[in-house]
Amino acid sequence: MAGCATGVSLHQRLSRPTLLFMEIDHSSGTHVHVRITKTAVKTKIIVYDNGEGIFKKIRRELGLHDERHSVLELAKGKSS
Repeated sequence: MAGCATGVSLHQRLSRPTLLFMEIDHSSGTHVHVRITKTAVKTKIIVYDNGEGIFKKIRRELGLHDERHSVLELAKGKSS
């Protein structure tokens, strides 16, 4: 794809590759796809993964009954 980079090469293109590393470390997924599109005006970065999602993960790990309670726990700063 023109104007698109995937995988580890993102590290070389961004000064703060934190988003990609968070995807790898915390999503519990097996695949990450990064799409970077750059124009003269803006740069757009889209990250896709097949992980379970932060709210489902917090609900599961804390034994919460409702995924919405995960939002409250995350807002407290107890989980990340």
